[in-house]
Amino acid sequence: MRRSRRTTFLVLVTVAALLCASMLAPAFGAPQATSAASLAKKLASTLKIAKRADRNAKRAIKGLQVEGKRGPAGPPGATGAAGAAGAKGDQGAPATRLWAVINASGTTSRGAGLTGSAKLSAGQYEVVFDRDVTACSYQVTMALTTGESIAQPRSGVPSGVFVGTFSSTGAASDRAFHLAVFC
Repeated sequence: MRRSRRTTFLVLVTVAALLCASMLAPAFGAPQATSAASLAKKLASTLKIAKRADRNAKRAIKGLQVEGKRGPAGPPGATGAAGAAGAKGDQGAPATRLWAVINASGTTSRGAGLTGSAKLSAGQYEVVFDRDVTACSYQVTMALTTGESIAQPRSGVPSGVFVGTFSSTGAASDRAFHLAVFC
């Protein structure tokens, strides 16, 4: 039996014994025992004490179940067999290496896959590569300065990229930049 059921059972047996004793006591000449109301109070009190004792016992047992210090680690086990080699997947096509570092004057500092660059007007540049880049992605960052920049396909020039550079206030401004093109 579980502990709480056992406690309840013992309380009920005790109550039954008290009832029997209170009924039989007058037959043996003893004064009448307690009333039913008094007996109910005693039963409630007894049940409350039994529950508290059960709760305290559980706490005490839980306190005793403390993990001790760990001992030293044992020797390592044997190395398992090597697993099967994974299947080789399709390597896919490499990304194109198209990039440029452009000076504020519009001249090319260095790059790969480009045929030229030019400054169109204040803060506006054209960078031309050796292939069609209209379906590619462009990433442009400012070189050593703060400000804003944009990159987009060059209208009417399939191999060209338009780059705009601006000051922090948004005014067109000549700035050096780095451009990467991914196709």
